[in-house]
Amino acid sequence: ISFEDAEAYCLWKGGRLPTEAEWERAARGETQRAYPWGNEFDPNRANTWQSGRRGTAPAGSYPLGASPFGAEDMAGNVFEWVEGFFEPYPGSRFRISESEKHYRVLRGGSWNFSEYYARTTHRFSRSGGDKSRSFGFRLARNP
Repeated sequence: ISFEDAEAYCLWKGGRLPTEAEWERAARGETQRAYPWGNEFDPNRANTWQSGRRGTAPAGSYPLGASPFGAEDMAGNVFEWVEGFFEPYPGSRFRISESEKHYRVLRGGSWNFSEYYARTTHRFSRSGGDKSRSFGFRLARNP
């Protein structure tokens, strides 16, 4: 699914894509944990390459990987589109090229990537029109 498709679906359902900050807080809680469940990777808690599944899993298939807020599948299964453009964090020395200024952000890792990409802090940038079996989203609602 592309960013545009994900955004359109969320609007159609009366919601929106989460911001990067909302997504990261839902994934890691109030602490600096590397994965939603803690700091050590466990292939039984997320659908990544190490889990051996080799494809997407139904939502909620890894309940032991839930975040402190109970959000499931924040690590692995599919990368999730979030609202906003890919920009360096304030104070970062990282720079993006002019051709990358339209890139969107995916978070959370995927079934066909390693645990490195499933970390709560990892950001993956792609053009908003890109589609992949490894891309998905979650719907956010305003309170």
